[in-house]
Amino acid sequence: MSMKNIIHKSFKENFYSYTNFHGLADKEQINLKPTWVINKLVENNKKWDINSLSRFIHSLPHSYGFYDPDFIKLCLIILKETFIKALFLNTQDNASIEFYAARDTANSSSNLCDTLVGLRFEEIFSNMPGIGKITGIERDFFKRWKIDRDFKKWEIIQEKWRAYYFEDINFLMSLIILFSTLDPERDNYYYKIRYLGDEEYNFPDIENGKEILFTKFFDGTEAKYKNKMNSLINKTLKALMMLPNTKLEKIYISDRLDKDLQIASADEYNDIFLSKQYISLQGVKIKECKEMFPLRRGDAVGINNMVGTSKIIAHYKNYFSKKDINFLIYEKAYNGEMSYISCKKSFDLLEMHMKKEYIVEDKNAYIFPK
Repeated sequence: MSMKNIIHKSFKENFYSYTNFHGLADKEQINLKPTWVINKLVENNKKWDINSLSRFIHSLPHSYGFYDPDFIKLCLIILKETFIKALFLNTQDNASIEFYAARDTANSSSNLCDTLVGLRFEEIFSNMPGIGKITGIERDFFKRWKIDRDFKKWEIIQEKWRAYYFEDINFLMSLIILFSTLDPERDNYYYKIRYLGDEEYNFPDIENGKEILFTKFFDGTEAKYKNKMNSLINKTLKALMMLPNTKLEKIYISDRLDKDLQIASADEYNDIFLSKQYISLQGVKIKECKEMFPLRRGDAVGINNMVGTSKIIAHYKNYFSKKDINFLIYEKAYNGEMSYISCKKSFDLLEMHMKKEYIVEDKNAYIFPK
């Protein structure tokens, strides 16, 4: 059964299908609509913390992730410092692997360093749809503007939108601390995002972070804005340095990822999950399970996205109560939260149904120009 047919009818409006062509072969695939993802991010903008946001991102298809350039831009402009903190902590978690294992990882290799150094505020700002809704600065303006078409008012609203970012010291300082870990000139393919546990690294390197902020991220931004931001940053740093025992990272990157999120693969690669209790009871036997996991009555499985729910309904509906199935269809928020449902009779859960499907890049879904 194709994924297009597996998606439950209640969720179909949130997905779109496209055809991927490769040589003489073609394959029809599905993916979450960018509009659904954007609306979720905006709706919960004031509610997200680094852990709930990380869980939501891990629950999405692979095309939306901490190391996808288009998605990074999207989250940066919508969520500002909340996303920056989550990105910082997720990349540091993987930078530790590079540091201790001397190998690159998917989201802390030179690829991500190059992506971050290549971010340009002006390109993101000018191409982001719904900037008025994101900033909350739009409500009455456009009604009046449609009547009088006063372009001076248009300039005023543009200034307010820019101020939403340029006058936010938490946004600016979080960017500086994130950029301070980057080492784009390093010869190695990996190690280009420096690990905080490296005793030779004096974190945070504020000067390095500021240089990347102004010469790269704000490249193309008018000098008058840069001067104001630089003044704001310097005043803030001066004030903070007067406080005893001040550590900037404790002020702007003070949060920690929950323990379950420190093993990112736990959420990133599955649509359906085994419960911790099941894994604990199985012990070493779980390694002997090849391609399927025998579940008994009362065992629970976890679901954190609409694809997982659709797979449960398509393949295992009869093994769960109608109440649980209805909860997944009609009540679950799908903000990345994990919901566990218990099976009412034994069955074998196939590993192929648990895994996320690899989605080939769909260039038509890009929000920002390449």
